[in-house]
Amino acid sequence: MQTRLVVVHALSPLHAGTGQGTGHIDLPVQRDRASRHPLLPGSSIKGCLRDRASGTPSIPSRELAVLFGPDFAEESDTKAREREARGRNRPDGAEDKALPSHFAAALRFSDARVVLFPVQSDRGTFAWVTCPYVLERLRRDVGPDLSGLTAKSRAPGPAADGQAAVASDSVLVSGGKKGEGGKVILDGLPFTSTVPEGFDRWAGDLASRVFPGTDAQAVLWQGMLRRRLCIVDDDSFTWFVEQATEVRARIRINDATGTVTNGGLWYEECLPAETVLMGLVQHVPQKDSDIRLPHDRAWSVLSSLVDTPMQLGGKATVGHGLARVHLVGGAG
Repeated sequence: MQTRLVVVHALSPLHAGTGQGTGHIDLPVQRDRASRHPLLPGSSIKGCLRDRASGTPSIPSRELAVLFGPDFAEESDTKAREREARGRNRPDGAEDKALPSHFAAALRFSDARVVLFPVQSDRGTFAWVTCPYVLERLRRDVGPDLSGLTAKSRAPGPAADGQAAVASDSVLVSGGKKGEGGKVILDGLPFTSTVPEGFDRWAGDLASRVFPGTDAQAVLWQGMLRRRLCIVDDDSFTWFVEQATEVRARIRINDATGTVTNGGLWYEECLPAETVLMGLVQHVPQKDSDIRLPHDRAWSVLSSLVDTPMQLGGKATVGHGLARVHLVGGAG
C-alpha cells in the first residue's frame, strides 16, 4: 500500500452539499459532525476523477475499472461482453482474462478537510486562516512526511486567544515592528499579531505543498500564501468557517410571466474561492494478479487526471466547483 496527500485548491466557489438544510440556508455544504468544519467527501473526489478518467482515451478501460471499481449501476450483459472483449485486445497480442464482476477499487479516498480558509482582511485583501486543531489533526491523520508538520516544524500557533500568528513580512498587519504587536482585522474581528519562532520556515514548507514547483508562478504563489498565512485560536477559526462562507441567493424565473416562480427563491452555501482542503488517497494493489496494477502505474494514471483544473462538487453550470488538485508524496 502507498499513500499520497491530496491537495484541493478551490479556484471558484465550491459546493459539496448535503441536499437539504434545516436553517435559513436551503443548500448547506457538508460538515464534520463534531467540529462543524466543512469537508469534501472522498466519494465526491473519487466520482469526479472517475468521470474524468472515463473520458480519457489514453487510459485503458481495464485500468479504469481496476483503479476505480466496476460500475455496478450501469453493468449489463452487453457491457460485460464489451469489457471482456476489450480485455483481450492487448497490444502484444496476448489474451487477458475477463475482469470479475465484483471487486474493490484499488484507489481509496478519504474526505478532504479544510486546512486553509480565506477570510476578508483589512490589510492584504484576504488571509489564509487556520488554527492549531486543524494543523495537529492534519499532522496526526496524514503523518509528518506528507503534511510537512514534522516535530522540528510543528505548527507555531498563537500563544493566547485574540492573537494571530503571522510571518515576519506579513501583509495582514497594520502597525507593529516586523509583524509583532500590530493589528490584524479579519472579517471585522480584531487580533493582535505575533511572530512565533520558526513561523517563516514552517509557513514556507506548507506553501510548497499547496503550490509545488520551482517555476516563477509557483514561487510567486508560495510567497503570497506565506505572507497571508494566519493562525488563530480554534474557536475563532470555527466561527469563520461557520459564518464567513459564501451564501448566494438563487431564483427560478417563470418563462411565461418573466417573474419568480412560487417557491423559486433559495439560498445555497459554498466554500469561497481560495479555500484549501487536504485529504489522503491510498493505492492498495489487488490480490488477484490478473487485475493488479503496480504503484508507479497507478500514480501515473492519477497524476495525469489532475494535471489540469477539474470540476468538483455541484453547481458546475453556474461557475462553481473549479479546483486545482495535485498529489504530494508517495511513501508506503
